[in-house]
Amino acid sequence: MLGRPQLLWALAAVFGFRVLILSLLAPDRPDARNALAAGRALIFDPGQLYSRAAAELARTGFNPLPGQGWLYPPFAALLAAPFALLPIHLGVVFLTLADAVCLLVALWMLDRHLRLRGRTRALYWLLAAYFPPLFAELDAGQVGGFLILLAVLSLVVVERRPRLAGLAIGAAGAIKFYPLLMAPLGGPRRVWLVLSSALSMILWSGLGLALIGPRQGLFYVGRVLLPSLGSHLNDCSIDSVRTLWGRGLGGQAVALPVRGGIELQRLPWSMPLAAQIGSDLSLIAIVIAAVWAARRSRWDPDYSLGLGLALGALLPGEVNPYQWLALLPVLLMVAVAAARHSRWMVLTALLVALLGYARQPCALPFPDLWTLAGVAIYVIVISQHRLFADRRKT
Repeated sequence: MLGRPQLLWALAAVFGFRVLILSLLAPDRPDARNALAAGRALIFDPGQLYSRAAAELARTGFNPLPGQGWLYPPFAALLAAPFALLPIHLGVVFLTLADAVCLLVALWMLDRHLRLRGRTRALYWLLAAYFPPLFAELDAGQVGGFLILLAVLSLVVVERRPRLAGLAIGAAGAIKFYPLLMAPLGGPRRVWLVLSSALSMILWSGLGLALIGPRQGLFYVGRVLLPSLGSHLNDCSIDSVRTLWGRGLGGQAVALPVRGGIELQRLPWSMPLAAQIGSDLSLIAIVIAAVWAARRSRWDPDYSLGLGLALGALLPGEVNPYQWLALLPVLLMVAVAAARHSRWMVLTALLVALLGYARQPCALPFPDLWTLAGVAIYVIVISQHRLFADRRKT
């Protein structure tokens, strides 16, 4: 009964309706407002695009919160610029709506590409509707939908048109850098993929830089981009492999909401050197595992590029809830392949791991449960490379 398509579709509808209602009821979308502010600055005062972020980083050493400065490349601000011409409340609505449409189109494209039908299609949409980082994306008003659309486009066309796939990856990398991790895992076509991705990113980034000028470009790199890489924000919404080790072993504090304000909490032991070593080794292992699994899959383009995209959720030092959205395409591909091959233990393990996302990080006593869930999903995904290697043989 649990595998009946009718039940799976009903659950998918329930979770999809839940995402729709909660997204509509969101009191504010701080990231969307921040993007619109950046878009307006790019249009009317490009010299001030990064001034607030640079000042905040210099004053605190932490990445600025949404509304306190723009951290992303200038092309990302250009993406938000058309919406910034609208009144602020309409701009927020239409930017979020555009991002949601891009997500739905990306999921539809992947559905068609995987040739889903019956129970596997119902399972696919159920997992997509449930996946909490997708709600976090819409709740914050981020631009991850644009990135996922470009990433899915690249894996759909990479076998027939690797240069076009590279152009899509480069465009995504000009918005945020992490989709570029897909290109080196492009298998036999990775040379063309890397070259076209690099060229595409240079062109799109050059367009953004042309609007702010070379001086502001150097200002962004030296005063915003490089300092932001060393930020160690204690916010409970930040959950990464680095914070997992830092909070679990290194004595790093985490800011949790309590009645009347915010309280810094930490575990009673502190071994920062061990935490740093564990974090560094984990990140190295994650990269090696991705390359190993892609190779063992015979460089299956769907699986390999999906793994490259997933690295964008696992490698950064600061990962917000919406950034775990990068795991979704490869998670869906593995779940569908496991269902087709009746790998019920694999599906059960994925469902158990997904329970770690059941509540938002700041509603948990240990926010890095999200990190553990993400790492568990990644380990399961890595372990199923044979599902794609067998497909390459046929």
